[in-house]
Amino acid sequence: MNWGAQSEFGFMKQVLMFRPGDEVGMVDRYGPESMDYRQPVSIAKFQDEFDQLTAAFTAEGCRIELVNDILKDDADVQRYISRRPNMVFTRDLAAVTYGGAIISRMARKTRRGDTFVIKRALERLGVPILTEIQLPGTVEGGDYIFLDE
Repeated sequence: MNWGAQSEFGFMKQVLMFRPGDEVGMVDRYGPESMDYRQPVSIAKFQDEFDQLTAAFTAEGCRIELVNDILKDDADVQRYISRRPNMVFTRDLAAVTYGGAIISRMARKTRRGDTFVIKRALERLGVPILTEIQLPGTVEGGDYIFLDE
């Protein structure tokens, strides 16, 4: 299997994503700010926009790997994600290089546990885990930019 994304603008062959589900309802139940959202969320609209995005990727020849499908039989993961409305933001959780994955450590306490889900999904896909960011460090998807291969 090939993996690694060293470009912010190149053609994607394969992407790991998470389709939003009922867990997003927590945003309205507990308040958007408490879940790191800016406003209430329509689950149906969120899912429709997600489906349109994945359809566009697929139309361009990109293979979609859904965390939801990869880990559907993992009871620990299913329990966890049922309470985690931010799982859809998978790019924050790891950086995948040609050598394997670097697992993030999230700055926001509300996201800190999310990385174990992405780590399991990557392992199931056969992507080696190079390292995990440890205390006191924090690194998230928006904290780095791939400049070149």
